[in-house]
Amino acid sequence: MAKARARMTVTIGVEGTRCQREQMYVRRQTCKTGRGRAFGHVCLSLPCGWGVLERSWVRAERQTASGVWCAPIDTIEFDFEFSAEVPTIAPDDGAYTHGLYLEGARMNEQVELDEALPKVLFSPMCVITLKPCVSDQLSVYPHYACPCYRTTERRGVLATTGHSSNFVMFFRIPTQVSEAHWVTRGVALVNSLSD
Repeated sequence: MAKARARMTVTIGVEGTRCQREQMYVRRQTCKTGRGRAFGHVCLSLPCGWGVLERSWVRAERQTASGVWCAPIDTIEFDFEFSAEVPTIAPDDGAYTHGLYLEGARMNEQVELDEALPKVLFSPMCVITLKPCVSDQLSVYPHYACPCYRTTERRGVLATTGHSSNFVMFFRIPTQVSEAHWVTRGVALVNSLSD
């Protein structure tokens, strides 16, 4: 394992792109100081690739929380906090993510889902804190269960588990408008925009 990690570090550190070098730096810092800092683009991609929110990270975080709290993994969900500012300190629990894009909507000054500006299809998403918790302790607020996809295509190959290779998870985004309104508009979060 150490040989493979060293080989990967050399390969990415010398020949890799700037983004790959940043990824390795973040991984090294995570191993040294623990998890949970705000990263450019999406910090949730640490285990599986830079810039892509991965279901495997979500599953791993739920498994960790399940073990810590001695609760069944099926009862572990994510609670969300939204912030316009990028935090400078690590969260007590969970992780920050930023670099996602909202398609068909935007976040307003009150950090709530709002109508997209005219002729703007994609808007940058604010910083989201993902905090694992037991499902009966989720905060209650009016929200839209916004799907998050890896790409703007919103389609993928179905795995043998029945999950799409493009869908990641749902985010509960605060809003004062009914969920049906945002479903009709096709609002979704995406990790990366098409070139």
